Amino acid sequence: MAGIVLVSALLVVAGEGDGWVSLFNGKDLTGWKQINGTATYAVEEGVIVGTTAEGSPNSFLCTVRDYADFELVFEVKLDPRLNSGVQIRSLSLPAYQNGRVHGYQVEIATSNAGRIYDEARRGKFLDEERKDEKARTAFKADGWNLYRVLCAGESIKTWVNGIPVADLKDSMTASGFIGLQVHSFGGSPPAQVRWRNIRIRDLTAAAQAEAFGEKIAHNVYFALKDPSAEAKKKLVDACYKYLKDHPGVVYFGAGILAEELDRPVNVRDFHVGLHIVFETKKHHDLYAEAEAHKKFIEENSASWASVRVFDTRVR
Repeated sequence: MAGIVLVSALLVVAGEGDGWVSLFNGKDLTGWKQINGTATYAVEEGVIVGTTAEGSPNSFLCTVRDYADFELVFEVKLDPRLNSGVQIRSLSLPAYQNGRVHGYQVEIATSNAGRIYDEARRGKFLDEERKDEKARTAFKADGWNLYRVLCAGESIKTWVNGIPVADLKDSMTASGFIGLQVHSFGGSPPAQVRWRNIRIRDLTAAAQAEAFGEKIAHNVYFALKDPSAEAKKKLVDACYKYLKDHPGVVYFGAGILAEELDRPVNVRDFHVGLHIVFETKKHHDLYAEAEAHKKFIEENSASWASVRVFDTRVR
């Protein structure tokens, strides 16, 4: 039951906003193109179905755009006779083996599921072999399996049905397409692999800025050693003196705790709050290194019992 709840929760999160988008519209293969091989790809009842073809090399249904840093989730169901995979940060170049798809592949199979194989390039698994029994047995041969893939810089991590599998550091390819593989297969009848609920969240800085907005809200909460009215006023005055007039500030406010607002959800363990909205992250970063900001800290930090800082992107 716990596993079902975890899988369901992840799919719900990936289906909401915060930058998540569907790579498959559930109706047709818009946004995808086939590269290599003669296996067939079709949409059946909201599912992409890949079917093997006798004598075909590996076939790939690939996104028409590339992705660099991203979080990807999908569900897959595999004929146990077949081996498959999902390409990430992969390439097809005319000068490389006549356009053969190559790059990182997240393994889909009853064995080695979730490991990272280097398809048509180094020709081996790049991550360490799993010693954890849970990771080795995470893939369920008789049903749908939920995969999660996280790529950030040199880091590539995978999960199968909520269980961590691969944790790889590799820098050979920083960006490329995502591809659904139908492996070469000589058996009869043809074998099939099915994908559904394919969603991605682009984690590159530009995509995050588009999804969440460029502005940065900088919120600081001070608890004072001396909570007297005079000490609070002194700190508020210092905020206005040193911090208000930085470039890129679109909103500035500093004040004391509104003690008359005493609801169960109110946090009351501070005395002075500082609120600044910057036009861009660059303005926020310049503020952090500004001499006036450093002077403010130098002259006032001795009076602080604690400081908490919350920075968020805002639309």
